[in-house]
Amino acid sequence: DETSPIALSDVNCSDFDEFLTILYPSDFRRPAEKATAQWTSILHLAAKWGFENIQLLAIDNLTASAIPVDKIVLGRRYGISDWLPGAYEAVCTRADPLTIEEGVKLGMEDAIRISAARQ
Repeated sequence: DETSPIALSDVNCSDFDEFLTILYPSDFRRPAEKATAQWTSILHLAAKWGFENIQLLAIDNLTASAIPVDKIVLGRRYGISDWLPGAYEAVCTRADPLTIEEGVKLGMEDAIRISAARQ
């Protein structure tokens, strides 16, 4: 009803837009290409609202495209435990140390543990 809209005060507008592109694609034959941030938005709302198939779709796409640090953060946040061993190994064995941005994303505890494992 237009006189009584449902307010989604705890939902970011851009996250909701990305979620709607999955529910109502403009072309069913060719799904739109999405970046990691877009799939993360979709994963967030699918997990929040219990859309299991959309959550699995987001996880499949993020498995192929997300960098290891993002897999650690998202894996811990959304319980995607399959990602964690490989992502931790990749971060601990890569040539480059953690960046400040990555450390902030990971949080102090993970950043310290990864730094210790790299030494």
